[in-house]
Amino acid sequence: RHDMKNTISVIMQLAAGNEEGLQAYLEELSRTTDSLEEETQEAWDVNGNTLEEEVLKKEQIRQLRQAVKKLDYKYRMPVYLYYMEEIPIAGIAKILKLPKGTVKSRLYKAREILKKQLAAE
Repeated sequence: RHDMKNTISVIMQLAAGNEEGLQAYLEELSRTTDSLEEETQEAWDVNGNTLEEEVLKKEQIRQLRQAVKKLDYKYRMPVYLYYMEEIPIAGIAKILKLPKGTVKSRLYKAREILKKQLAAE
């Protein structure tokens, strides 16, 4: 990377008339600049999204998690088991000792509640 030592080196090479050393330095500086441009682009291109989009996505996830925490237990548990633990509805029904239809209904109702809560924010 470009630093004070490199700047002093350039000044000394100019004073000594060392054009080859200066040319080598300028080529290195050009490669460093290209590398910095690539790194900057990568920082702005996270998973195909801009940094702003990634920050917004993380904020939306945070809001969703907060909204799920506010759900009544009877809705929160099926949501957690289904979406976080990826347990199928039949498995959730066994764990919670509920009919499959009740699990499906609670998931549906939970999604409706979450939609309203998130729309209000």
